[in-house]
Amino acid sequence: MKLHQLATSHVVQCVMIGLAFWLWPTLSIKFLVTESVADEVNLEINLATGSVELPLAEPENPIEILEYSDGLSDWVTITRNYGSGWERTFPFAYPIENTDTSQSILTLPKKSKSFFRKRSTSVIDNPSNKEIASRFLLQATFGPTLEAINHFPNINSENFIDDVYSNFEIWIDQQISITPFLHRAYWRQRSDPNFDDWAWRNDYLINEVGHNSEFGHRLGFYRGQVLYSPDWRCPLPGHGGLFDSSGNPIDSSNYEEDQTDWGGVPIIGSHVNDASEEGMSHWDLRGVHNSDFKKIVWFESAINANDQLRQRVAWALSQYFVVGEKGSNQRLLNERWLNFYDIFVRNAFGNFRDILGEVTWSPHMGYYLS
Repeated sequence: MKLHQLATSHVVQCVMIGLAFWLWPTLSIKFLVTESVADEVNLEINLATGSVELPLAEPENPIEILEYSDGLSDWVTITRNYGSGWERTFPFAYPIENTDTSQSILTLPKKSKSFFRKRSTSVIDNPSNKEIASRFLLQATFGPTLEAINHFPNINSENFIDDVYSNFEIWIDQQISITPFLHRAYWRQRSDPNFDDWAWRNDYLINEVGHNSEFGHRLGFYRGQVLYSPDWRCPLPGHGGLFDSSGNPIDSSNYEEDQTDWGGVPIIGSHVNDASEEGMSHWDLRGVHNSDFKKIVWFESAINANDQLRQRVAWALSQYFVVGEKGSNQRLLNERWLNFYDIFVRNAFGNFRDILGEVTWSPHMGYYLS
């Protein structure tokens, strides 16, 4: 039997490789730990059940994990010990028998080959402050950036990790104080020029802002049953090939075949001009379905929003209060979806009772449940 040691990073990995279970009633395995050889382990083959019994000694480290793989690529935990005894884990919840000795017995199904490795916290390197901050931001945001790591509170302090984790509390307080990125507001500012600002009124939501002329028409919207796409098919005067800047219909017969699309609409207008100024082809404006505009807004929040903690909490809450395109009427009306998602953005750090109330009275949820 041949044993190999895999490269380690922050943890010890002990590997048993290539066990031909059907050949021997008893196998003797040695774990390789860094450069030394650990205690020998005997595997008992139960010929009646066709299973393998692996003894598990009480751990010498605070955390020990035994993992399984059938190809040395994807590893899955099959049992772990966090200081309170070996326990089963899913998806491989193999039986564990506690004996009178200091060992537990893990029963494994017999297979043609199996690969195992044992990981523990015996030689964990002391991570740097930036590594600690990066791991924290990986959980609290949609991914750490160099800027977020370098500007983490007191990142260069020798006492970065104190008894009460005060620097992490400072970061959380900073995140709570940041003005929320509201999905509906972002879309309204970049869609229909007729949108008015009602956010200043007490009886309107803070995300019902007006259109911002500096952003123009970048995201699609509906007026009644008419779609206003941000390309040459846009019905806004001067924005596409349907109406000129005075609102008069454009005669497509004045344009050659290669100047019109498959529907006969001239590929002209301010949207096409904007694409040209950006060094893009007019075809770069196409390909976005109207239902994708809400996804564009979501990715903007996840990647570029400053209130990353709020956006991460809102995303988690949205997994519990679910609405879907299938089953919803008028699923192309982006504002309805964005306004529903903003329930979680606005209340991410508030009262959970408020979220329950708003979801209950939401017309969007009502349509979905109906």
